[in-house]
Amino acid sequence: MRIAILADPIDNQYGGVHVYTRNLVEALLKENSRHEYFLIRPKALPHIEGAETIVVPKSPGFATLRLFLIIPWIIRRRQIDCVIEPAHFGPFNLPDHIARITFIHDMTPILFPHLHPWTSQVLQRMFFPRILRQATRVITNSKHTAQDVIRLFPGTRDKVITNYLGVETNFQPMAQPGIPLQYGITSPYILSVATIEPRKNLDLLLDVYTRFRTTIQDRVQLVISGKRGWKYHTFFTSLASHPFREDIILTDYIPRDHLPVLYSLAFAFVYPSKYEGFGLPVAEAMQCGTPCVVSHASSLPEVGGDAVLYGSPDSADEFCTQLCMLYQDNGLRHKLIQAGQAQVKQFTWAQHAQVYSDVFEEIERGEGQSYESPNHPITNHQSPPVCIIILNWNRPGDTIRCLESLWPMVERRRAAVIICDNASTDDSEKQISAWIREQVTIDCIDELGDWSVIIQQTGANRGYAAGNNVGIRLALAEARFDYIWLLNNDTVLAPDTLEHLLACADHQPDAAVIGSTIVDEDNRNRIQCAGGCRYSPATTIMLPALNGKSVEKVLQQPPQVHLDYISGAAMFIRVQALKKIGLLNEQYFLYYEEADLAQRMRRHGYTLAWCPQSIVYHAGARSTGHAATSWLVGYHENWSTLRYTADYYPWFLPFAAACRFLGKTLIYTWFRRGRLFAAMLTAYGDFFGLSPRPSSQNEKKDGCEGRMHIVGKYRVKG
Repeated sequence: MRIAILADPIDNQYGGVHVYTRNLVEALLKENSRHEYFLIRPKALPHIEGAETIVVPKSPGFATLRLFLIIPWIIRRRQIDCVIEPAHFGPFNLPDHIARITFIHDMTPILFPHLHPWTSQVLQRMFFPRILRQATRVITNSKHTAQDVIRLFPGTRDKVITNYLGVETNFQPMAQPGIPLQYGITSPYILSVATIEPRKNLDLLLDVYTRFRTTIQDRVQLVISGKRGWKYHTFFTSLASHPFREDIILTDYIPRDHLPVLYSLAFAFVYPSKYEGFGLPVAEAMQCGTPCVVSHASSLPEVGGDAVLYGSPDSADEFCTQLCMLYQDNGLRHKLIQAGQAQVKQFTWAQHAQVYSDVFEEIERGEGQSYESPNHPITNHQSPPVCIIILNWNRPGDTIRCLESLWPMVERRRAAVIICDNASTDDSEKQISAWIREQVTIDCIDELGDWSVIIQQTGANRGYAAGNNVGIRLALAEARFDYIWLLNNDTVLAPDTLEHLLACADHQPDAAVIGSTIVDEDNRNRIQCAGGCRYSPATTIMLPALNGKSVEKVLQQPPQVHLDYISGAAMFIRVQALKKIGLLNEQYFLYYEEADLAQRMRRHGYTLAWCPQSIVYHAGARSTGHAATSWLVGYHENWSTLRYTADYYPWFLPFAAACRFLGKTLIYTWFRRGRLFAAMLTAYGDFFGLSPRPSSQNEKKDGCEGRMHIVGKYRVKG
């Protein structure tokens, strides 16, 4: 297999990502040499034997062009089978047949954005969801990091793998007193190896050192090894006024061959970090025989186990107490040294490379990360080919009208129905259940069985994508459906609309999503859209196909239409394609779910289609409130536009975001829509990291929140 590694960190970094990338490359070349490896990097030197280096220089002002166009072009041209991104920012713009392995070091840019530069916050928010969604496998360096990834991005659950880092074999106990002298170290010392930036919590370390020196009354130096990172001004302000400033040594970057000596000769290694993805310096210190006092935050207990002393990253007193105990108790020091060297044996680069080798084998076998339904298929020779999913949030009358229009399909066993109630605030469950029970051809069943109708409570207002996904999972849990038909609850179906869709699907086997002719319910000769819409990424304008045209005239001679996506009001989806590309993208709450689905379908070689004779009457906007005044609609329309543009047209994002903001500002000002302007400001601030995105915007908390459960299952008699 031809494997490309995006190896920029080898040339342009000095910290943990540099160490990781270099050791990963060396371990893969040593442990699994049967593959061809290509290193894409900005410099040719130092040369790494066993891999072909592809130099793509970095030039000021051309970083975007390099990342989004040049590197993808090279990868395609060199016929690469798999791409590894060791720094989790990419790869971009690759065809789906190229596997992607993304390594996640930590989630701090999203969990703690205030600890990072503003540019990093914005880029991570823009691209991270897309990177994870497109990855074939996501490898994390600890169980804690894996849990963070899955919690923030649930869709990654089935492709996340934990793979502990290794420690280089040259990190061993060493006694070369001359090396510490080169850095001005002339007495016993405490060592901390960390980039000077807020997450490393070095301000607290200065406080710990003050307390420690005051307590022990001996001269013990503090050595901090690491380059300046970002947001370090408070650290240097505290350092300048420190009472023991003359005994604090900042070494800047230390060559890797000096570092084992500094570890080995230190009285203790101290690591008060607020959050780590792994904590490689702790493992290095243990392997060098240095007792450690570390924070009990995040992944550090996985690394340290029972072989280190712990303190709270918020308590200088705890760290000082542990250091004093270690300074005064040689028996404890000896015990920790032995325990540390035993603990660190589980962290080897050979084992790390083996996990990658296992992933390579999966890729060669063609195993993907597509949705797989549970293994409890139900077979029935009379099973309907279509499962209709209707999402309800309040206004049960609309849902009942929709059910009335499609009920003949249920009675003829042409379709089954799942109604997903998104925690309505009214009595939707009660009214819809009562209507179903009134149908004389229905009997209630308790077992799953050959049901015709299910009412499912989702437990919260999850929005369009997540709410529909609840029903899709239920449908995919059975092997009897060929198609899933997503319908808005404010739609009414023409009598033969399903038969036209089935015929269209038979004639167009490559069409994964088929749209109907969506007609204005209040003017049944006026088309709202012919199947779906066109989309302009530069202006973010959606243009419904044949909007306003006469139904009668269009159906006499249906024209060819080009669609960028199918309208979410009525999406007829082939189950086979859905299993391959995955469910709806739950990042989106009200907008762009169908556009995102269409993008993923096309990338897998599927097409979209319009079935002119399939008529669906649509009212529109009833479940969200009128678009002119609803804050919820205004927020998600703008946030989702930015998210979709960043995911699929990133080169348009600066221009599109600016144009949209200016245009919407003029419209909102002219029509005096202050609520919508406030919603847009919030959406822009949340997306670009100017403010944390409140959960209330992503998931409305009103309604009958609770557990997800099936309210009732029903079957047509006969």
